[in-house]
Amino acid sequence: MRRTAFRAGLMVALSLGAPASAFAYGPGATPAEAVVNAAGAVFGQGNFLALIMAGLWLGLLAVANRADGRRARGVALLAGLAGVVAGWVFGAPGWLSPLIAGAGLLVAALIALRVRLPGLLSAVPAAAVVALFALGLGSTLRIGGAPLGYVSAYFATFALSAAVAVGAGMALAGPALRRGGEKMVRGLGVWGAIISLPLIAIALVPQGPGFGAGAVDLTVRSAQLEPEEVRPVVSTLLERVYLAFEAEDENEIFDALDAVAEGTVRDDLYLQRRAALVMEDTGGARASLRSLDLLSADGEPLPGNSGYSVHSEWTVTGTVGHWGHIHDRVNRYAADLAIAPVDGVWKIAGFELTDAVRTGTTPVAAPAP
Repeated sequence: MRRTAFRAGLMVALSLGAPASAFAYGPGATPAEAVVNAAGAVFGQGNFLALIMAGLWLGLLAVANRADGRRARGVALLAGLAGVVAGWVFGAPGWLSPLIAGAGLLVAALIALRVRLPGLLSAVPAAAVVALFALGLGSTLRIGGAPLGYVSAYFATFALSAAVAVGAGMALAGPALRRGGEKMVRGLGVWGAIISLPLIAIALVPQGPGFGAGAVDLTVRSAQLEPEEVRPVVSTLLERVYLAFEAEDENEIFDALDAVAEGTVRDDLYLQRRAALVMEDTGGARASLRSLDLLSADGEPLPGNSGYSVHSEWTVTGTVGHWGHIHDRVNRYAADLAIAPVDGVWKIAGFELTDAVRTGTTPVAAPAP
């Protein structure tokens, strides 16, 4: 009990020592949101199963030899601390979630086959799972924005939730051996492996945007639009700006923006939104956009039939993923746009953001849609 309390306290102390700008969940993020997000990171998407299998492995080692069990727990703790540091320094890949599930599958298979590893090797399976979890947690330290209360609550909740999952696995070891012997232990490993397979498959499914359902042809057929045509043209242009940033290649992003924005606006959007929308280089987080809802698009013709001045308001629904756990996000924007026929298609010829608010929280700074 004392060792468990010490470990939990150590993780909390590390969180309190982290800089206040460590996490990127916005200035309105609260400790309550941190608790939900951290618990979801541990128990969501099947990651908790890997922790349970790791705990079961540790419990079986302890039942067989207490010294081996203590050594394995110590190695797992060190692996977790090393994972946090590595994630903080290097970040984590976007495919970490299926990797965690895969590590859990490996541990489950070893349990099902009742493989005994000699010496320090016996500590490796559980330590690998713990290190991968810690790598993801450490990677969030690379992204700035949240207050210290959020950071502390996230770390504490994550550490305690992970400890609960590992503890549950360890608690299964003794009763399983006493009641069903090796047969029951093998059965737990088999079921762990069976359940891990679909979880890995789910984690590998890409979560792309759901934009484009109401897209219209942007080809200019007349210098004047009917009043009811302005709204779908603006909606399509905004959606394609967002979709441009779903591309991986820089040239593809630039070309996609060039198709919907005039030169100066295109350059501004590229420079401003590239860093804001895609944050993979600072910890593996990327925004996945699900839908855009254009709330209003009031257009007035520009002089000489050269296009339209449009005041628009819209919301964007999406998710932000960090190494496998997903956070919902809804942002609301307002902007004064100019749309004009350029090279035979309608493009954004002017853009001035007038408001940006994360729904339900404080306003967030956002220079572009």
